[in-house]
Amino acid sequence: MLGCELYLIDKDLGEVVDMLNKMYCDIISKKNKPLWIKIEHTKFDLHKCLPLEVNNPIAKVILWKPKGHKGTVVFANDDIYRIMYLINHDNKFDITGIMLDLDLPGEDRFLPCYYFEHWDKDNNFRLVRVLCDPRWDFYEEGERFPFEQVEKYNERIKKKRLTNDMIKDYVTAMGWNIRDEGFFDSDQDAVLLTIKRW
Repeated sequence: MLGCELYLIDKDLGEVVDMLNKMYCDIISKKNKPLWIKIEHTKFDLHKCLPLEVNNPIAKVILWKPKGHKGTVVFANDDIYRIMYLINHDNKFDITGIMLDLDLPGEDRFLPCYYFEHWDKDNNFRLVRVLCDPRWDFYEEGERFPFEQVEKYNERIKKKRLTNDMIKDYVTAMGWNIRDEGFFDSDQDAVLLTIKRW
């Protein structure tokens, strides 16, 4: 298992790359340090992308258009929550963020957080999360979607209130079939953003 944070955006790959580039350039221009951003097109191979090193001054953001899906998937070794929020707020994009385990061979580690979050075009926000810090905690915010398995939110064992399968069900209900093999494949090049952060 490999813990993975993904953002699913209902816009074309090129539009999302342009928005991310603009956001990072705005951030870089406000700092008095020699920071930079590089954009390159590369053959998409998820296994070459994972895992990305965390807490590195060089952030990497990989974007791809899944086979058979419209929209763009974003994966980063950087905390890009704030940037996703700004993209939604400034551009009215539907954005769904998830943290879940990917079933990759040779990976076996504990994931202390699972979540499903969604911003819509009207800036409405929904979050469902379980987090172990140091004990399991369940939290939800915003209006529930009709497809949510709300009966699970009352489980006595808090870590069972939001599971990997539930997150996959939720994003599938939103039109992103993460169980489809084509989701982690692409007919076109992926885009890799490399950003020197500090």
